Amino acid sequence: MAQDATQIQFTEYNFKYNFEDVGFLRMGVTAAELGFRYVQVNDAAQTTGIIAISKNGVAPTLRVEMLQTQYETIFGNIAGDQVYPIVDGAKIAYGIGDRKVSLFELAKPGILHPVGVDDDDYANDIYFHLVVPDLSSVSYGGNRDNAQTVTMNFFVLRDSTKSADFNYGIFGDWTATTNAAPNSVFITTESRARAPYKHTTALTLSSKAKCQVYAHGFYRTDSTVTAALNEVGNIVATDQSFDFDTLSTASNFAVGDYIKLGTEVMYIEGITYATSTTGTLTVVRGIGGSTAAGHNDDATITKLSNVYVIPVTRRATWASSAGDDVTVGDSNASENKGLLTWVADGSDTITATVSAVASPNLTVTTTT
Repeated sequence: MAQDATQIQFTEYNFKYNFEDVGFLRMGVTAAELGFRYVQVNDAAQTTGIIAISKNGVAPTLRVEMLQTQYETIFGNIAGDQVYPIVDGAKIAYGIGDRKVSLFELAKPGILHPVGVDDDDYANDIYFHLVVPDLSSVSYGGNRDNAQTVTMNFFVLRDSTKSADFNYGIFGDWTATTNAAPNSVFITTESRARAPYKHTTALTLSSKAKCQVYAHGFYRTDSTVTAALNEVGNIVATDQSFDFDTLSTASNFAVGDYIKLGTEVMYIEGITYATSTTGTLTVVRGIGGSTAAGHNDDATITKLSNVYVIPVTRRATWASSAGDDVTVGDSNASENKGLLTWVADGSDTITATVSAVASPNLTVTTTT
């Protein structure tokens, strides 16, 4: 059935660079281009004449056309790290020269945020983890001193601290598949969302130090595949392997699957089948903010499906206990969301809450 053209609506976006508004987008031109990124081999290979390149996987390039953008925005807020300001009294110009810069050091978040939507509501943002403006291909139009139209490409850089799923960005509205509250929330001390998705229970923050922590929403549904725990002596929270039987679908457990016993989620690291419906599992306990616990013989093991781990740092409400030994940023208006800052020696607990679902405590010990 053809789409009714009268019902088509375009969302207008503001472009945020490092969480600051830098331009209103012209949506007919703005695009995120996907392609394969190629990385050259090392310098030694290059000097010997080898020109082989290795494919690094899919990577986007962000192309935006910004309206009402002035010199101060472009060369101050956007490209300030790559240009020289030249000031003569009240006049200012910008010099573009030949500077050696580290793109990774200059990388900042880039966000397409719907116009008219509150800054704290970013459910429909299109988020690029790290972007750097490509000043070699800027298209510039309009008046010199007033409003300009600027079309600029941004390199979207890989963030090596993130998993393969989230190391470039999130495109579109991820809430389409995870509209409800997460099943659980967990905190890590680096921006990762890779198996086995373990919550960080404790860290130490030294005097005057800061540390970024990140919240992740763990989404899942129960599948119809079940088995039973086959351990006459039961299992305790520290057991890493156990037997199962009566698997409902033959040979349907595999390495990389997630299972649930009670409220505890586990990640299957290894499996040995005795028959197609019995065997031994080796697992990682207490996944995704759940807590490792004891389980009785014949307890139901449920295979999980539709497992998603979504970054929810800026969506979460952050709080620390009343010890006042560490503070945690809770403002979406800045880059401080989830940032721990030392205050005094002592110990505080940190939590992140998303849609009334709270993470386990992260205990932060502060010391001089």
